[in-house]
Amino acid sequence: MAIVKNVKKDASHFIASAPDAAKAVGVVRGNRRVITLGFAPETIDRIDEAAASLGISRAAWVNMVVNKALAP
Repeated sequence: MAIVKNVKKDASHFIASAPDAAKAVGVVRGNRRVITLGFAPETIDRIDEAAASLGISRAAWVNMVVNKALAP
């Protein structure tokens, strides 16, 4: 009969060590993480038109719309 040592580990350590639990990577600029999104060319044209009508960049427009959509 084998002697088994009873080792209790924190579940978060187990979960964090899983191969698919890698931390998100990417470029960090200030307090923001840069990500890549893909849009259909027609959608990009519409985004650019909407951003231009407000006098802001495409990135600023996407950020504004996402924040509005996620607001409580």
